[in-house]
Parts: sequence; C-alpha cells; structure tokens
Amino acid sequence: MDIDVRSVTSSDRTTIEQLYENYLHELHPERSQLPIEPNEWISNIYTQALVGQRCLWLAFVEDNAIGFVDFKIMPCFPGSSQKYAMVFDFYIVPPQRRCGHGTQLAHFVFEEIRHQNASSIELNVLPDNRKARDFWQSLGFGLRHYTYEMLVSDIKSVKQP
Repeated sequence: MDIDVRSVTSSDRTTIEQLYENYLHELHPERSQLPIEPNEWISNIYTQALVGQRCLWLAFVEDNAIGFVDFKIMPCFPGSSQKYAMVFDFYIVPPQRRCGHGTQLAHFVFEEIRHQNASSIELNVLPDNRKARDFWQSLGFGLRHYTYEMLVSDIKSVKQP
C-alpha cells in the first residue's frame, strides 16, 4: 500500500506532538535522557516548518498518520551554492514498519533533495539502534565519520601542571 506524504499544516500540531512523543519514548525509554524537551522541539521545528525554513512532512496510510520526517536543505558552508541535506528525525509507527512505508517516505525525501540540487544527505543514528542502521544502509548510506558527544556536566576536572 502506498503512502501519502505532505508538509505539516497549522492544523497538524496534535498529530506531530503524538508522533514525536512516541518517537522519543522509543529512542529514550528513560525520560531523564531526553536531549530536548518535547514541547520545545515542537515549538521550534513546527514553527520553522510552517514558515518554510525546514521540511517537516507527515506520512499517511488511508488518512491515518503513520510517521514523519524532519529535514533541511542548506549550503555546505556560508556563501556556498553547493547544498547538502540533513535528516534530523525520521519515524514510522511500529505497526507500520517492515511494510515498505519507511522506504517510500525516504524516497519522497530523496526526490525533494534532488529537486533542490543538494549533493549529499547526512543523518545520525544512535549507536545501539541496529534496525535504523540496517534500514539506512539498505538505502545506500554508509558510515562517513563518527560523532562523539559528551555532556558538559560530565566534564571531569583536569589538574593543571
């Protein structure tokens, strides 16, 4: 079954909030690990999407929202005419996975990226999210570099010589 994909509208806030809440719960079952408050994310990303500063799309099967993608196409560096795309978040509800819907949604994104003349696509996957890594690799993505992260609160004191 094919999916329908469209940009969010001003009437989609509740739908996006519910999907994003499910997405965060899957990624961070222990709520203390959340990188950002869900309401803060919704306010920032949703507002940017409504004014055309980024792409926040919903995926539907038979008028039921089954997922979303948040991505942005931007210059490779300030002043550059060369562009790349960054996929920030990508989510399909669990009952709709392994049905081809994620692949279809990814291909909608790829088509938009081609249309906007971007030269590459970047995305991040959590290291322990094997299914997501396998999914993106099946679409042709490969590991280009590692990104390390540390919370400032975890910095240990270093004795000066």
